[in-house]
Amino acid sequence: MKKLVHLPFLALCISISALAQYTVVDLHPAGYVTSLALAIGGGQQAGWASIGGQMHAMLWSGSADTAVDLNPAGCVSSIARGVNAMMQVGSASCPGEHALLWRGAPDNFVDLNDGASSSRAYATTDATQGGMFLLGGGRAAIWAGSPDTVTLLHPAGSSASEVHGVFGGQQAGFAQFGNSLHAMLWSGTPDSAVDLGPSSAYQDAQADAISADQQAGYVVTFDLGRHAALWTGSADSLVDLNPSGFSNTQATAVLNDQQVGFGFGTATGGHTHALVWSGTASSVLDLHQFLPGDCTDSYASGIDSDGTIAGRGQCASGTHAMIWVPQP
Repeated sequence: MKKLVHLPFLALCISISALAQYTVVDLHPAGYVTSLALAIGGGQQAGWASIGGQMHAMLWSGSADTAVDLNPAGCVSSIARGVNAMMQVGSASCPGEHALLWRGAPDNFVDLNDGASSSRAYATTDATQGGMFLLGGGRAAIWAGSPDTVTLLHPAGSSASEVHGVFGGQQAGFAQFGNSLHAMLWSGTPDSAVDLGPSSAYQDAQADAISADQQAGYVVTFDLGRHAALWTGSADSLVDLNPSGFSNTQATAVLNDQQVGFGFGTATGGHTHALVWSGTASSVLDLHQFLPGDCTDSYASGIDSDGTIAGRGQCASGTHAMIWVPQP
């Protein structure tokens, strides 16, 4: 039987069972109302926390007391959606939504918007940032650290597209064709686009993350259920990750052959639980079991190279950014 020991001063919940796999650390910064971790990389976590009725982009380094409010002076609100060891990306309303690239401080940023009515960045590597430009409609875009380096990846015939993940020289996201969303894979140019589907068994598909040869996201069934999905570069490589007992799941990040996300169904009593997979539906592990007993829902949004998972938990104390740290 698992026993949970609560350490409130450290905002820590530890399973001391011999089968324990994760320690959960609460990242919620003092003075803020709600917080979410949306991405993790290089030992840092990025997301947002609300204060004064507005969202502020946040950066953490593994604990609540390391929180840095990235909201630039003069901006109404902001959100960080991607992070690595060197930089953070997201957007801010100053006013008008502009894609931003930060380097660890609210006054150390680059405005990536270059002539668009609005823009947004979702992901970053050391060399490339991915997101969207709003030019009549959403246009998948990548940058190389400055606004004048923008490249639009929008595929011909699509009404809207976005890049949600970048890795090496490739990008993952979606494009809309007619009434259907298609998961997409690019290699830096619009002509390189690979349509990952949906196949005839699904209505829509979207890729939200990429790592090495894997792309992760979701497919939508014709009864409008979402299933976490994994691809390896082609439409026919699709693996449906939706496990037994779940009616809806979504994969939000992928790294080192692990996928993270969330889902709900009879297996969770209808609540949403953070999940991690290892390439198959049957490999799913419910991360919610490592949270305190007063938590009702949880979401996983990113995974780091050491296996640490970022997300959030909805508990009696509120919605808090959290990380799941794997234990030996």
